[in-house]
Amino acid sequence: MNNDHSSSTTLTSRRIYWIVAGITFLTLLVSAGVRSTPGVLIIPFEQSFGWTRAEVTFPLAINIALYGLCGPFAAPFMERYGVKRMMLIALSLLVIGTGLSVWMKTTWQMTLLWGFLVGFGAGLTSSVLGAVIANHWFKEKRGLIVGVFSASGAAGQLVFLPLFAKIISSYNWQTVVLVTSLAALITILFVGLFMHDQPSDVGLLPYGATDPVETAAAPHANPFLSALNGLKIGVRSKDFYIYCRGYPLCNSSRVCSSNT
Repeated sequence: MNNDHSSSTTLTSRRIYWIVAGITFLTLLVSAGVRSTPGVLIIPFEQSFGWTRAEVTFPLAINIALYGLCGPFAAPFMERYGVKRMMLIALSLLVIGTGLSVWMKTTWQMTLLWGFLVGFGAGLTSSVLGAVIANHWFKEKRGLIVGVFSASGAAGQLVFLPLFAKIISSYNWQTVVLVTSLAALITILFVGLFMHDQPSDVGLLPYGATDPVETAAAPHANPFLSALNGLKIGVRSKDFYIYCRGYPLCNSSRVCSSNT
């Protein structure tokens, strides 16, 4: 009886790790899908509102900029206020930004909703989220988990963009934004019900760990200052500049392939 109870407890404990990983993957997947949604909405917005291409893409430029800028600040805020809370805030921004766009009429409204709200929401659930979860919850299989989380961005576009293109051709762009809002709302429910900040919150060690891990108290330092200090360390590293060199080559290859 005791052996059976012990084995069932171990099985339940193992499920928690993969439930947390699954919810994180779902969050990253939905966030990537929402962030890429404007790609199929440019022409419908031009046709519905009579906006120019520049007016439609300006909010999207803000969206992309905020997505990149929020990344370095997301991790300090997660450490300070908790991963679950930041996930709920980020997903709520996605729900509000996409849901309210059904009643959007002007370009400043699109800038507010898709530029700032969706940009901030997607930025807070960038790849930093996956790294934080992998570091907190996994000692073994950490590389696998990080790889799966990294694939969520491409998977989100692969899942959502063909679906949204089909919805637009069959219905209208309002249906698309409602679907994205509903997807983010469903994800909020999963995060609220099943997500935890750290294994110690449910009496567990990181996956594969055998020795007790001392849980660090939430840092009291200003998250903005922590992020800036981290950026200062980064810009002084040669590895940082070596890593950055790959991006111009990547973008140039995309331009060449699109021209051909």
